[in-house]
Amino acid sequence: MASHYRPSFMPLLPLFIIAGILACPPASSIAQEQAKDSAKAWSSTLRMIRGKFPDVAQLSADTLQAWLNRLPKQEDLVLLDVRESEEYAVSHLCGARPSPSKAEALRVLRGVPANRRIVVYCSVGYRSSELAGFLMEKGYRKVYNLEGSIFRWANEGRPVCRGEERVRAVHPYDSYWGRLLKKSLHQMDPADSRASKAPLQ
Repeated sequence: MASHYRPSFMPLLPLFIIAGILACPPASSIAQEQAKDSAKAWSSTLRMIRGKFPDVAQLSADTLQAWLNRLPKQEDLVLLDVRESEEYAVSHLCGARPSPSKAEALRVLRGVPANRRIVVYCSVGYRSSELAGFLMEKGYRKVYNLEGSIFRWANEGRPVCRGEERVRAVHPYDSYWGRLLKKSLHQMDPADSRASKAPLQ
């Protein structure tokens, strides 16, 4: 004889599901809260950097993008990536020169006129602001820190490269500062095949 046994909790399942839906906020609300938290974290980070390095000119991503679009030659502007080699290997601003130390930055700038525009960046702008101050002390007159640095640049969908190739990946530095970088962009290893590649435009 066919069994018609039904567990006694079955009629309650719809109630559990409804209760779960009511108890959990919609995904859009969670996303909004995360966006607010990220905006607050960015605001406090940028405020801290400006306070720590008041004499360093902070350059917006929009301004740098306009400069890069307008310049006839890359030589008219020097882009220095102040991060460590493993960070640079994952991605960097297209055309940026690796300068993980003061000595390396001075080597890259050897022969560069003191009035040439120099833009420095790191992950969020602290290390690069520190280097910008050092270069100013060395007599370079047009030194700018990219405000928000590569994290903000990439978060806004602007191009980053690995060599000549456009990619959608950035080294997150560490778990603390990496919170300011979109999770979809996190990549620690340049050999990671999961990295998204962006077509050259």
